[in-house]
Amino acid sequence: MVWFQLGLEHIADIQGYDHLLFVLAMMAPYSFKNWKQIAWLITAFTLGHSLTLALVSLSGPLLSSEVVEMGIAVTILATALYNSSSKATGVAVPIRYALVGIFGLIHGMGFSNYFTSLLGTEHSIWLPLLSFNVGVEVGQIGFALCVLLVQWILIQMLQVSQRSWQLFVSGGAAFVALTLILDRL
Repeated sequence: MVWFQLGLEHIADIQGYDHLLFVLAMMAPYSFKNWKQIAWLITAFTLGHSLTLALVSLSGPLLSSEVVEMGIAVTILATALYNSSSKATGVAVPIRYALVGIFGLIHGMGFSNYFTSLLGTEHSIWLPLLSFNVGVEVGQIGFALCVLLVQWILIQMLQVSQRSWQLFVSGGAAFVALTLILDRL
């Protein structure tokens, strides 16, 4: 239960806002009617995240933290820029799931050293890893539901167009990502 709670806290931690910013940017082209695709995209992201946590826990750091932090910002920027293109629609094609999973690998590296230190003297990483990532998944889905509610209110009640929402969210994510990239140079 402790590891599940840590997974939820990892998502809710304001200092780790880049994780939620990526999820928000990833969701921008979608609406509530695409909830299954959103759930699968979130799961692809969590699977990538989980794989990296397992690899680093078993073998040690894969990349320097500076490279990883820059990579995280680049994944957010790439997602936001893609969303700004006319190709980004509410349909998730197989390549999008793969890219989100790959981006999850990068985001997982950002937390992996801390996660490894938390493991301490655990005899096996598998139960903590599973519990932690289930907490991450539940937290991300909860966040996604909140985003979808806000989006629904804006689109259905205030008549904001889906494309305007998509461009607003993507533009904001791109701005924050560029700021992070510049700070990390």
